[in-house]
Amino acid sequence: MGYLGYKFLPHYMSHFELKDALDEIAVYRAAGTRGGSEKQTIQEEVIAKAKELGIVLKREDVKVRQEEEKVYITVKYTVPVDLPNQVYNLDFEFTGHN
Repeated sequence: MGYLGYKFLPHYMSHFELKDALDEIAVYRAAGTRGGSEKQTIQEEVIAKAKELGIVLKREDVKVRQEEEKVYITVKYTVPVDLPNQVYNLDFEFTGHN
């Protein structure tokens, strides 16, 4: 049981840290968000934060949606976890918003 915690826990910790960061980014960006270039900037900011946490994201893994004064950032990614007899894929998907 300790071995599984060792293999899985760091990925879940990074996931929760990224989830908190998405909410912060959405709140910070909500005030001045206008147009596609801002969406690209938000994507780049999310990808950079994920990289700090050891999560590899591609641009297509990050979706930014705007509705009036609301900003929604959806992230979907998979982390392969090497186990003795197999590779287990941890799938994460969540949305942060202001």
